[in-house]
Amino acid sequence: MTTRNAGFGPHGDLVARFLEEVRTKQIDWAAHARRIDNPGVSPAMTAIVSLSWPRTVLDAVDRAGLQAFASLGLSRADFADPLSLGEVKVSLMSAVKAIAAGDQLAFEHRQALLEPFATAGFESAAAALAAPGALVAQFLTEVRDASVEDWRRYLQAVSGQPRGSRRAVFRTLELGLDPAVETAIDRAADDAYRSLRLSGDQFPGQEARFVALQTDVIAAAQVIAAGDAVRSEPRQVLLQPFADAGFEAAGEALSTG
Repeated sequence: MTTRNAGFGPHGDLVARFLEEVRTKQIDWAAHARRIDNPGVSPAMTAIVSLSWPRTVLDAVDRAGLQAFASLGLSRADFADPLSLGEVKVSLMSAVKAIAAGDQLAFEHRQALLEPFATAGFESAAAALAAPGALVAQFLTEVRDASVEDWRRYLQAVSGQPRGSRRAVFRTLELGLDPAVETAIDRAADDAYRSLRLSGDQFPGQEARFVALQTDVIAAAQVIAAGDAVRSEPRQVLLQPFADAGFEAAGEALSTG
């Protein structure tokens, strides 16, 4: 996956995606201000300050975060508590840094800063909580961009699998994800799928498989998020049809797992 902004460091893809979502998502920022009021935020911000950052990356991330916040056009009048405006700004700036920091920042700190955004539907924040975050984000983007013909190819690939193999995998699948991460990925994948507004009428002769498509998308996103914590066989069963249909993130997850 080509980094869209190398100035943000090795996790530039996710940083760029997060900033894009800040600008384009219509969310209730007053509700977000309430979500960020949790005891884990303060130590997480302290941990971010203590990280060793290349000056060029820190400057690029700070500048981009400030620009994204300014683009929202928020004011104190948008909040019941005027102090919430500053808290939202700090939350956004800290989230950008948490994504840019990746595994340099302990998981519990990333979770405190990013889970409120994941709850608000930010796919980039949900992906950043997973180990191979950029790959999860790429997969969700590919889901949103897929055509009906892409999905027909996927359903055709699934129909070629041995009968009962997928049912057996779903029954025994162990992801090993933190519950909060699993929930965030579930929500992000579900949102990505629902954005397609697909219907069974678009898949004549494949209606029986189409019924399970939403579940398949969510399961694939979670398997990619779990990385090599998922055994090779279930990963192959759930991701190979996506790879066969042209989903590059699924193919990469199989090749690196």
